[in-house]
Amino acid sequence: MTEGALLQALTDAELQRHFEPRVLDRGRQLAPQVSDLQVNEEGAQRSASAQVPGSEAPYAVRLWHAPGTRLRGQCECVYAADGSPCKHQAALALAWRALLAGEALAPAHAAEAVEAQDWPAFLRAQSSAQLAAFLIAQAEQHPELERAIRTWQRASLPVNDLASSKKAVTALLAAPRDLYEWRRVGAYVRKAEGVLTLLAGWTAQRPEIALGAADWALTKLRKVWEQADDSDGAIGVLMQQLATAYLAALQAAGPQPAAFGKRLHELLSADEHDHFDLPALLQAAGPEASRRFGELCAAAWAREQTSTDPWGARFGSKRLLLAFHQAMGDPAAALALLREALRDEGDHIDLVEELQRQGKPREALAAVEAACQRYPQQPRLRELRLQAWEADGWDAEALAQREEDFARNPSLSGYLGCLRAALRAGHPEATARERLWALLDVKAIAGNDYTAGWVGGVKLELWRHEQRWAEALSWIAEGGRSHDHALQDFALALPEDHHGIAAELLKPLLQRQMSASSSPYTQALRLVAEITRRQDATARGLYLAWLKLEYRAKRRFTEGLTGL
Repeated sequence: MTEGALLQALTDAELQRHFEPRVLDRGRQLAPQVSDLQVNEEGAQRSASAQVPGSEAPYAVRLWHAPGTRLRGQCECVYAADGSPCKHQAALALAWRALLAGEALAPAHAAEAVEAQDWPAFLRAQSSAQLAAFLIAQAEQHPELERAIRTWQRASLPVNDLASSKKAVTALLAAPRDLYEWRRVGAYVRKAEGVLTLLAGWTAQRPEIALGAADWALTKLRKVWEQADDSDGAIGVLMQQLATAYLAALQAAGPQPAAFGKRLHELLSADEHDHFDLPALLQAAGPEASRRFGELCAAAWAREQTSTDPWGARFGSKRLLLAFHQAMGDPAAALALLREALRDEGDHIDLVEELQRQGKPREALAAVEAACQRYPQQPRLRELRLQAWEADGWDAEALAQREEDFARNPSLSGYLGCLRAALRAGHPEATARERLWALLDVKAIAGNDYTAGWVGGVKLELWRHEQRWAEALSWIAEGGRSHDHALQDFALALPEDHHGIAAELLKPLLQRQMSASSSPYTQALRLVAEITRRQDATARGLYLAWLKLEYRAKRRFTEGLTGL
């Protein structure tokens, strides 16, 4: 295939057919930051691979194209997990096109230099006519920008009544019916964020109307949140921003009458995720509203004293009343409430943690001892007791509990905690280590196959942490069992002089993965890349040829092997 034909497949028109508009727009922003771009040719098929910046770390991205087929891609990001073309693939496509056409697409370091310039100063230096012309032209191409400008326009207009402000808020927060699909949430939130602009403008003009509008927005958005799949947390973030906007409006409006305390109580009773800064709210609301709020909290708690739902009581009226006492700087009232409300293990935890916060270690130790007598296996209570023992020098008791916890639920953190406790208690480290490994053997022998595999995984993690590679490999060779994910983590951590062994350990894991994998085979292809990275050229070629033959029926998988 000629470069001209490939360039035709990468034209704007073709890319617009392949990628959603917003995905392609984000790809254009990322394209200058694409790094390690490599192009390969295998027969008529061309491929490109590169590193593209992600939310936390760069993603490995690949694209393929052959005559008569559409562009195909693969990326490690969540969006592409089901095969959907993502912004990282779009960025690679644009960078690939620039490379083929010899275009001056700035590399990542140049893009960072441009971003580092004082662009706000550049904007301020432009005339109003230039800025208006630029924004109008951009808004015609980008609907989200046009929507933001219209929202800005509405926020700048005088607002005369709460009803009209509620109508504007409702229009922005109106949700489509398909927000149960998490991919739709991002577009909704980008539109709904316009309400923040409205509230900021109204707060400057009429804070009392802004306060009512913010209250309305919180109520509306909470209903949307209850129905949506907010896996990425975008709606939760917007809720937090709305709570901040509400506080700003309240601060601008000034102290409120006592009756306002009732609405504040209703609002915070529905706030299960603690979006509000209660001390700041009470200070802004003023003494009359704060006093009424506290009275309502106490009344609600008194009603729930006879509740048959202690969980609801603890996270309802008790939570608010405790927060009120803490916000008002009344530690004695906070402790009195917690001592009065000891219904279950959660209440005991609240009491111990409050005693610790108030700097009362002896009382905290007595409280946690009593709680552990009643709930001996409650993990958080045991953790709090352990902290109290170690802070007070009860080293033998702390070591005994740590070993008991390790025997029940072995882990690397538990192992290291036991070693530290043993040293504080005056035990030799070698003796302590030998005892802990004996506990692992006992648990493996006494348990079923699953438990043996779990314990085997812990052993591999401990060997890896201490870099005792020879012992671990000997155990594996003798038939030691572990779950696949633990063996994979161990093999990937083997040092460079063990790469050949690592590749052999990973191969059967890939075969087991492939028996349950389906398109787009992202995890399996990532594992193939790790295996081949640990092989020399000859072994790599033979292994890839075998994979293509063995899994020839899995077309997306074999296509993904290209370029490895």
